[in-house]
Amino acid sequence: MATYPSSTLDSARSSAADLLAKPSIKAQIETRFKEKHMSAEEALRLQADIARGDITEFLSPLGMLDIDKLKTNGRLIKKLKQKTITKIGKTDKDEDTEIHETEIELYPADTAQERILKVAGKFINKVDLTSNGESIKPDESQYQRSISTLADAIGEILSRQGGEKTSKVDTTK
Repeated sequence: MATYPSSTLDSARSSAADLLAKPSIKAQIETRFKEKHMSAEEALRLQADIARGDITEFLSPLGMLDIDKLKTNGRLIKKLKQKTITKIGKTDKDEDTEIHETEIELYPADTAQERILKVAGKFINKVDLTSNGESIKPDESQYQRSISTLADAIGEILSRQGGEKTSKVDTTK
């Protein structure tokens, strides 16, 4: 790895800052970022598509895989496996046969639904803390210390912002 004198690095940082301050360069970077970046709305839309996904969307009326539909909604597919087996008859009386198998798996709808519910705040994963059938109770002194530390930190932040510093918080309530 090459090392550079600090003056060279300072000069490069300065040049970079000057370039990033130019509106045309900043706009170009933002445009590129938007092209590559997936917004939260787009991610939720994709999760909604997955949650609503139905394997029959990709089948023709005869039950065959519809390639055109597959191309338009391919992002919903987790796995696609195609296999062709050809059997050539050993004699003139034996027929040649060809078997086509297609397996298709969509992303799981329940997982997408769970993710959407979590984003909406409607799904909370609760953990049962038990050991050998008995509830695990948190150490009360650790709990009190945590509350006290948090209260001190909040008090310090308020005092830095010009608020009044109050007395210690009573953590026994």
